[in-house]
Formats: sequence, structure tokens, C-alpha cells
Amino acid sequence: MSSQTGSETIDIKAIFKKVLAKWWLFMITCGLMGALAVAYIKTTPKRFLVQATLLMSDQRQDAFGGGREEFLKGVSFLKNNVAVEDQIAVLTSRSMMTRTLKRLDFGITYYQTKNYRTEEQYEYPPFYVKLDSVSQQVIDVPVHVTVDRAAGTYRVRSEGKFVHLYNVAKQTELDGFVESYEVDQEARIGEPFVADHLSFTIEFPEDREYTKDVDQFFVIRSLEGL
Repeated sequence: MSSQTGSETIDIKAIFKKVLAKWWLFMITCGLMGALAVAYIKTTPKRFLVQATLLMSDQRQDAFGGGREEFLKGVSFLKNNVAVEDQIAVLTSRSMMTRTLKRLDFGITYYQTKNYRTEEQYEYPPFYVKLDSVSQQVIDVPVHVTVDRAAGTYRVRSEGKFVHLYNVAKQTELDGFVESYEVDQEARIGEPFVADHLSFTIEFPEDREYTKDVDQFFVIRSLEGL
């Protein structure tokens, strides 16, 4: 019985010696894992989750100019007349949101890729794009812009599959799509860019720097989709 117990005893020291003999393997593994962690942090764009709640109320003016406010806390508290006015408020709020998004220039999103990391450039965009409201524009497809100040030109490149079109004047997305879209064209700085389903004017601020190792592009968004 004692011999069986002795044979089943785990030799901790022997296992530790075997592990210690392969110390270099553990060092390499730790180094690789650390490098992968740093690469993930450097290349992954920051993302934030933002939520908002819109509180609507039914406000009426009485004969004396006073106000009556009735907060809507649930469907069970809705009255018939309040529900009708609430629907009007919803329609009004949508138009207000659309105007707000347009005023904040959310219809165009600017990006910059540097050191394999792509980040949105909202507060400090590399350039400013103003769309031609008469033309139909492609949406949800990157439009890359390469600037050559010495030559006084800029190059626009864009390609995509099943690209949708957008009516800027009516702010509506058109039915159908372009199965295969590709644009590669140069224009003079200060002159508008006109191509197939892509027409705009672009401004390059003097304090911006444009280098070959930085990819700068923009994406046209549908305000309905936002």
C-alpha cells in the first residue's frame, strides 16, 4: 500500500525543473503577447456609446397666458388629444433633428489613417468638403483625397460595390444602386471636383499638412440613416 502511494506522489521539484529548463519559451511567449496587446491598442480606433432620451410634453396656453405642462410617462397615461399632438411633436422633432444634423455637418464624416490606425477627424478635419446639391452623390463609400501642394493638384480615389446614391437637395436616398463604382481623377486646387455621381468643392486650410504616409478620406452619409 505504501509503495503504491509513493508511486502516485507528484514530484513538484521535478516538474518545476522541467519548466525552468524551458524558461526562454515562456519569455518569447510573454513578449509576443505583449507586442500583440500594444499593436491592438495602437491600431484599434476609440469607440464611445452615447444614448439620449427625448422627453416630450403637452403644453397649452390658457386664456390668461399661463402654461400647462403634462409629461408623458407611458402609453397608459396618454389621452386621445395628447396622443394626436404627440404625433405632431414627433414629426416636428424629426425635421428639427434633420436640420440640426445638417447644420452640424454630420452628412460628411472625415477620417485619417496613420500608423495603421483610422480615426474620425470631426473637430480638426484635414479639409472641408461642400457637396453639389444638384448632383446625385454616392454614400457610405470612402473617398480618398491625396494633396500635392507643390503641383497645385489633388487626387480623388473611390471604389465600391453596390453603392447607393443620395439626393442632397431632397435629403433622400434613391432607390437602386451602382453595382460597381470606381473613380480616380485629379483636379486643380481651388477648382471644383466633378465626376460620375461625385461632385463637390473642397477647401484645404493652410495650417494642414499632407504627407504620403497619412491616408485622409471622407464618407458621405445619408441624414435619414443617422
